[in-house]
Amino acid sequence: MDFCAHGPRLIVEVDGDDHAGKTHQDAERTRFLRNEGYDVIRFGNTEVMTNIDGVVAMITSAIAHKARGRL
Repeated sequence: MDFCAHGPRLIVEVDGDDHAGKTHQDAERTRFLRNEGYDVIRFGNTEVMTNIDGVVAMITSAIAHKARGRL
């Protein structure tokens, strides 16, 4: 887990090149975390490095969406 926001129960994973061969492990981990009540969003290193504004927008949107669900 790279980043975890307990309030909105959101986990942000930033996956490097080594995750290409770990699809099954990543899916298992995501399933476990979702069963614990967390949403998980994943980004590749390249996306973070080349589109940080887009990544931040997606995280912000995910948090806002979860907040609306609690109202």
